[in-house]
Amino acid sequence: MKNYLSYKDVRKFVHFLKLKNSREWMDYIKGRFSNLPSLPDNIPTNPYDVYLNNGWKNWKNWLGKTYSSDYATYEKASEFVHRLNLKGEHEWRKYINSEQAGLPSKPDFIPDEPYIVYKGEGWKGWDAWLKKTKETKFEEPRMMTLWESAEIQKWLPYNDARNFARSLGLEYKEQWNIYVKGLYSDKKALPENIPKDPDWIYRYTGWRDWSDWLIDPHEKKKYLSFFEARKFARSLRLKDRLQWFSYVGEYSRKVKTFRNIPDKPNLEYEKRGWSGWDDWLGVNIKYADFKSAKKFVRSLNLNSHENWKTYCKGHIPELGQKPINIFAYPELAYKDEGWVSWKDWLVDPDDNKTKDINKKSQIVECSCKGLNPTCSKCEGKGYYYPFRSDEVNV
Repeated sequence: MKNYLSYKDVRKFVHFLKLKNSREWMDYIKGRFSNLPSLPDNIPTNPYDVYLNNGWKNWKNWLGKTYSSDYATYEKASEFVHRLNLKGEHEWRKYINSEQAGLPSKPDFIPDEPYIVYKGEGWKGWDAWLKKTKETKFEEPRMMTLWESAEIQKWLPYNDARNFARSLGLEYKEQWNIYVKGLYSDKKALPENIPKDPDWIYRYTGWRDWSDWLIDPHEKKKYLSFFEARKFARSLRLKDRLQWFSYVGEYSRKVKTFRNIPDKPNLEYEKRGWSGWDDWLGVNIKYADFKSAKKFVRSLNLNSHENWKTYCKGHIPELGQKPINIFAYPELAYKDEGWVSWKDWLVDPDDNKTKDINKKSQIVECSCKGLNPTCSKCEGKGYYYPFRSDEVNV
């Protein structure tokens, strides 16, 4: 379990953010406020759970003076919801998207995410929120019902709706959720005959996944693995996600040299290695200065850029893994601190011992057997070479 700051100390940071409500907090922890600092590792994303018996009171207390919730109390909100006679969370989702015929529109004082807003303030689960009883217990049908068949008729056919979605230039579910709220001023509005929750509406009529919904497979970008992409990101020597987004915004207006690096790594690698912006950018690593790094690299006796790339991937057994505090892209990291050329980086002009390395050697099989793509030892390859050195002295 992580060692989080005390509730009192954490609130000082949270109040600095000047967020207005629980929804803005959820957007913030997902990195959607580029003008705010990243969430520190010692502050939890779920304060209502972590501090439930250690200071947590409510969202107003957590967010401070800027809190301005217009939501009703849990008691008044649930009293309204009970009269809707909804049968489960799936019907609640349809209701808040105005897709339940014959029901009044959701008032502004009722939150879309009651389980977040009322956490610690009355929330007891979906059954209590909807007043669901054993008699009204709902089980999702295995086949589409006649009612569902009639309901689907008001929407465009799946393929036509998907063609529109693919035209938007989005890549991730999180971007779609922002789009359907009308927060992209440069994109045309969502047509009335295309649903906000296509994964639910088209679940029987073509839905596969979000990647298929948003991206034509022939146009899908092929990104580097998380670990290889992270080596590039760390070589940029950026300090936080604000600098990262500033960088990708700048180089997206030029011819991209590195087309296989995602602009939004926090979304692309969310379940494939991502553990925060500090890790992605290597903020806490003390890298070797140019002179020390070049001295170490020249001791490897490599003689070409291709050999260097092979070494950085850990494919030269006798040299082991690259030390963590040596940049994989030195031409970027040291461009203003001494970088001259690959020949200067790799070869000592007074040393004639450089060699071309193309032979294979024995490797060590990783205990994960290559089944864990986020394994820090083998990076998902299933094998690795012993480290020659963890770090270069600086």
